[in-house]
Order: sequence, then C-alpha cells, then structure tokens
Amino acid sequence: MLEKYKRYWVVVALLFAFYFVVPEVLARVAAVFNETPNATVVLSGCDNETCRLQGTLKTDPITLTQFLVKEDGTRVYFKEENVSMISWPVNNIHSDKLF
Repeated sequence: MLEKYKRYWVVVALLFAFYFVVPEVLARVAAVFNETPNATVVLSGCDNETCRLQGTLKTDPITLTQFLVKEDGTRVYFKEENVSMISWPVNNIHSDKLF
C-alpha cells in the first residue's frame, strides 16, 4: 500500500522544495551579487543633513536586511521602517548604443 503512494509523496516533497526552499535560496544568492553604488538613504523623522546617509547599498545574504557601506568602509545597518526614502542615480543609457 505504501509503494502505491510513493510517487505522490515524492511530487509533494518536490513541490514543497520549489515553493518554500528555492525562493529563499535565490534571494540569498541575489543578495551576494547585488550592490547599488552612490545610494542615498534618508532616515524618517529627521530634517538635518546627518540623516542623509550616502554610500553603496548592499543586502546581507544571511538576514536579507539592507545596509549601507560608506566611503570609509563602515557599514550602517538600518530597519526598513526607519527609512523615509532610498534613492540612487539612474544609469544613462543611450538608445543608439542598444542595437
């Protein structure tokens, strides 16, 4: 009787792996290779210039939290609920170089 449903449980296990495990792994792999240079993070509830943090925006592959690497190499971790805005310069793409 158990052999009769063996294929069913294998399919269920594979679906479970693809639905739950693969997105978690892909998010962490993307975090390793993703970085945004010249990003500006503006903290909420603050109006002075010290609340504007500038540097390279990265994502920690273990916790998937974003952090900013400043020019001197220090890492600044922040919670998403404390951020008012994140911006970065747009890449200038010339249409004549696309084709």
